[in-house]
Amino acid sequence: MTFPRRISLLVVAAGVAGSLLAAAQDPPPPPPKEAKPVEGIDVSHYQGAIDWSRVEGAGIEFAYIKATQGTRWVDPRFKENWKAVAGTSIRRGAYHFLEPDVDGTRQAKHFLATVELEAGDLLPVVDVETPGPDLATNLERFLAEVRRQKGYEAMIYVSPAFWNDHLAGRRETPWPNPLWVAEYGVSTPKATRGIGPWIIWQYTQDGRVDGIEGPVDRDRARTVATHDPGQERGAGPEADPSGS
Repeated sequence: MTFPRRISLLVVAAGVAGSLLAAAQDPPPPPPKEAKPVEGIDVSHYQGAIDWSRVEGAGIEFAYIKATQGTRWVDPRFKENWKAVAGTSIRRGAYHFLEPDVDGTRQAKHFLATVELEAGDLLPVVDVETPGPDLATNLERFLAEVRRQKGYEAMIYVSPAFWNDHLAGRRETPWPNPLWVAEYGVSTPKATRGIGPWIIWQYTQDGRVDGIEGPVDRDRARTVATHDPGQERGAGPEADPSGS
C-alpha cells in the first residue's frame, strides 16, 4: 500500500477454526511467546514482476495484492499476481484502495466484480489512507456492500493515527471489522479507538524479500482470516434470504 461451512480463523501455530464475527468482537488473545508469528507481505504494480516461488521459499506465508481503486481502476499486475500466487502455498488476499469522496457501494461492487474469491483466500480488505468529508459514509457503504454480497465483514487497513484522527467516534458502537494496522519503527502499534485490536500489523514499508526487486511492505499476523463461499448470502441453508 503506500495493508454448511463458515469463515475460519487460522490461529498462529495452530489450526483453530472459529467465527469471524465473534473474533472481530472478541479478538483472540496474542499468541503465546513461544509461537512464531505468521509473516506476510502486501504488493501492487509498484513491485513489478514478482517471482512467487522465491517469495514462498523466503518463508512468506500470506500476501495481499492490490486489486482496485475507485470505481474503474484495476491494478495492472493484479491478475498476474493473483494467478501466480495461487500456484504456491502462500495464502492470497486482495485489497481495494478507498477513494473517500466516491460512492462506497459502487467501489465495493467494482472490487467484488474484479476479484474472484475462492475458498481459503484471505478476507477482502479496504485500504483507508485518504481523508475527505465523506470518508466515514463511503467506508460504511463499502463495508455494507461487502456484507450484503458475502455475508461477512471485510477487514480495514489503516494507520492508528489516521483512524484516531478521522474515523474514531463516528459510530456509537464499535466497528465489527477485523483490523489491519500500519505503523513503523515501534515495538507495538498504538491503540485504535472503537475498533480492534489488530489482527495484522504492517510493520515496515522497506522490507526485503527474495523474489521481489526493491522494498516491499512486510506484515505480521496474529491470525489469518479466510473467505469461505459457504458463508456467502444464498450459498447454503443457513444463509439469510432477506440479505439483511
